[in-house]
Amino acid sequence: MDLNSPKKIVFFGDSVTEGCFELYPTSYGFDTVRHPDKAYPSLVTHVLKEKYGENIISINAGLSGDSSKNGLERTERDVLSHKPDIVTIAFGLNDIFRPEHFEKSINGILEKITASGAKAVLVTPNMLNTYIHEETLPSALKVARTAMAAQTDGTLDQIYLQSLFAAKHFGAEVCDVYLFWKNLYFQGVDITSLLVNKINHPCEKMHIKTAEMLLQTIEKL
Repeated sequence: MDLNSPKKIVFFGDSVTEGCFELYPTSYGFDTVRHPDKAYPSLVTHVLKEKYGENIISINAGLSGDSSKNGLERTERDVLSHKPDIVTIAFGLNDIFRPEHFEKSINGILEKITASGAKAVLVTPNMLNTYIHEETLPSALKVARTAMAAQTDGTLDQIYLQSLFAAKHFGAEVCDVYLFWKNLYFQGVDITSLLVNKINHPCEKMHIKTAEMLLQTIEKL
């Protein structure tokens, strides 16, 4: 794909895509600190604009708390309405709460996007916490326990595999963030320490790594 001609990119996903980082307590439990300028979509956009100038137009369609099922419901409104040339798709972390919906939903998203003529890039999720960190916000402990279980009992692994099968079926490119994190884990890296909310939001360093990987994928389209 010639990035020297005008191209519109939509970054589609959940809180990681939106740019959510630490959690803070509220009267209703907790909420998240948002730094979209530090998230991988902004980092990718910055580098592409440096290389290709104003030919690059980007839209961040990340939404905190979103699952693939929710994403499928808003694909037309938040993605296809922009008539994108490239769409990156990053779901899975919130699907641990209803994993039975993931396979159908991720296939539905990819079907809609590829049918529109846009190039689809599947971004696999980062890992979740593997233990309950002492810095976990008390009001988020229930979520942290659910996330830990999904990471250690194979639920997120299954979501990951289903996403790879869907990408292959629809001819989407894959930016394999999950494999990168898994390799770190098998090297003995403390994965939970790389999550700023100690559950599912990666630190700035890992956003930078995702951006580097995604840039390579986009420039090869």
